[in-house]
Amino acid sequence: MKLKNIMNDDVMKATVTGVIATIIVTWIITPLANHIFPAILSLLNSFSSSFSDYLYRCMSYRFPGSTGSSVLLFTNEILYFLLFCSFFTFDFFISKHLRNSRKRISNVSLSEKDIKLFRFHRIVLYGLFILTILLIEFTCLSDLYIYKQATTTYTNIEIVSPYISDQEYKALKSQFHLISNENDFDKLTLAIDNIAKRNSIELKK
Repeated sequence: MKLKNIMNDDVMKATVTGVIATIIVTWIITPLANHIFPAILSLLNSFSSSFSDYLYRCMSYRFPGSTGSSVLLFTNEILYFLLFCSFFTFDFFISKHLRNSRKRISNVSLSEKDIKLFRFHRIVLYGLFILTILLIEFTCLSDLYIYKQATTTYTNIEIVSPYISDQEYKALKSQFHLISNENDFDKLTLAIDNIAKRNSIELKK
């Protein structure tokens, strides 16, 4: 019964910690990071263009009617919550009960070697956990960036459509779906900007 109560306490603390951590990451860190993601992308692009090219190739799949940013954020909130709760439950339980079990078995305090080994394992665990969070966060930011750029571009094509011929409109949509790298994207946005300037149209940003 005592062990069960301790486990329940660990789960409760882990759940509360998970909720707080999820709120911090999804409501504070993600919006802030989303603003600087283009700079991060430019930095990565200076080393290799393969990643940015991949993002631009994904744009044709992210037009109005596809998965929205709110759905992406909600999915990541759920994922973060489950991940945080699982991690902290495991960490609280292991850190407490490993010490208790060793003390009961040996009836003495943990040796300095055991303490160092345990601390090393915790550092590795936290390192892997942080790496996982960073990978998930980067994936989330990538999806949000793709969605924003694709939606804005697709919307701007529709905005300028009354001022161009049907053939030009189809050509712009074709360019959108054929985007394979940043250069293709820049050419398309430049073409849309030129049409907007000629007709004094304000585009979405």
